[in-house]
Amino acid sequence: LDTLDPGSTYYVRSYATNNTGTAYGKERTFTTPAILPTVTTDTISMVTDSSAVGGGNVVADGGATITARGLVWGRGTNLTLDSLSSSDGTGTGAFSSVIDSLIPVTKYYVRAYATNSVGTAFGELDSLTTPAGAPEVLTDSITNITDTTVVAHANAYFDGGDPVTEHGIVWGTSPNPDTTANREVVGAGTGTYMATLDSLSPGITYYVRGYAINSIGIGYGNQLT
Repeated sequence: LDTLDPGSTYYVRSYATNNTGTAYGKERTFTTPAILPTVTTDTISMVTDSSAVGGGNVVADGGATITARGLVWGRGTNLTLDSLSSSDGTGTGAFSSVIDSLIPVTKYYVRAYATNSVGTAFGELDSLTTPAGAPEVLTDSITNITDTTVVAHANAYFDGGDPVTEHGIVWGTSPNPDTTANREVVGAGTGTYMATLDSLSPGITYYVRGYAINSIGIGYGNQLT
């Protein structure tokens, strides 16, 4: 008996035919074992410096309920459920996923997965390369506070995959100051730096952020007051 479906119960009888008619034997039953699911990996789109969109399609459940499905991704080709992964529902059919926690200017490999009671199956391998992004900055602390001056400390700790051409401190009396506000240019490149902010008015609350610029854009640090 062939062309059977996995994870299915079948009923079987023998038969014999003569010129009087057809007789059937006793009915027997058996159940085929389930197998791994069949899953395909969709084309990746909407790639940014830190995320992308992908998906997959659980074409067949292997004769057992699909309890988990999604994408796995990482910098190497040996992707498993221990890699970065998404969880995108259950059952057969198409699904979409957000691929996140990516680093700029890095190649990643991606494939879909589907799990049933037999185990986990994986789709074909795909890949993406993230573009450069804006720098990442930490506004570390504000020290040496007087009635007219302070010292602000920051760290341009990641260049976003593109050289930092300028970093410094921005400040103002409104939240979230940007480079159109008061701006103290300190230098270029990554690493820690500090700047003295002067000509401040006594008794006024100021908002302060570190910033860094590359060819992609401007990255701002967290806000301190």
